[in-house]
Amino acid sequence: MTEKLKPCPFCGEEVKTFKGITAQYSDYRATESEYQVACENEGCLVQPMTSWHLGRARAIKAWNTRHEVVKVDVRAHGAVGDGVTDDTAAIQAAIDAVAAVDYLEEER
Repeated sequence: MTEKLKPCPFCGEEVKTFKGITAQYSDYRATESEYQVACENEGCLVQPMTSWHLGRARAIKAWNTRHEVVKVDVRAHGAVGDGVTDDTAAIQAAIDAVAAVDYLEEER
């Protein structure tokens, strides 16, 4: 049985699998046995997608086992965001905090 697809980590909408010959996203000409998972929500600023995988189950597994999105609120690092205050140091602190996260591969 095929796993259920997780929603888009950026917009929360459902995503779809695409078979190679119906692909809309790439200049790469995928074969009929290759699949890709992608977010089609036009309101999604990122519209993430997987690379091409041999078989639908592998494409779904690749989508579902990607690293989780790390969200950081720069205000927690001192940014004011009023258009007057120089928030450069706070934004850099937020970037440094994300860079310090240790990503470990784990079985899911």
